[in-house]
Amino acid sequence: MKNNKKFQFGPITAEQNGRSVVMRSNWGAGEFEAFQERLKDSRGELKNDIQNKIDKLVDLIKGTNPLELLAKLSLDNLFFDPEKYTEMTHKGREAYVEFALSLVTAYDGYDLKKHYLEKEIKEFKKLIAEIFTDLQSFYTSEATEGKLTKEEYFKRFQSIMTYLNVRGESYPEHHLEMIKEILTEHNDFLLKNFNFDAQGILTCVEDLEKQIYANMNKVALYLAN
Repeated sequence: MKNNKKFQFGPITAEQNGRSVVMRSNWGAGEFEAFQERLKDSRGELKNDIQNKIDKLVDLIKGTNPLELLAKLSLDNLFFDPEKYTEMTHKGREAYVEFALSLVTAYDGYDLKKHYLEKEIKEFKKLIAEIFTDLQSFYTSEATEGKLTKEEYFKRFQSIMTYLNVRGESYPEHHLEMIKEILTEHNDFLLKNFNFDAQGILTCVEDLEKQIYANMNKVALYLAN
């Protein structure tokens, strides 16, 4: 069933037709160049905002029982109802938990008898979500610095989004290696019954990923031009 929607962000129009999303713009002469300059000028302020939010997270963590924060964050982002779960609608972000864990393990001297207030837990969750949103904006606008070639920028942006944001439950290379090790010994059976082997499965998976990244790169290319 198609779910057609249209969104307008200033001169940029995004239209959803089922699972396809198309973007177009109607910038006037020189407007896009001016927009890029504004993005570039705002990056320093955005970086400071990110650091300030991280400092607030650290202040919340120190001197208290961080296990309460990790437990609440884990329940919200790592667990779900298997009867209702869908990849498209699941809002859990395991990267939130990984980031919080990295902050917690960077310090010691916690008071396990001191408990958090509900408003502090809400603030902790809010700050983490804001940091990730700000980081995406920061790295998306990195192309305006002009320090990298377009190809270098795409590779850097793609790697950051893949490994730090939408990585999944492990690194993609580990998944592919596991699939290959499990299925390779069944190559004879696969070839006889399905006319492909373990490498054929990996090639199919990689082709599907390339389609996703190609669509992501179209947006990045649009912003870089």
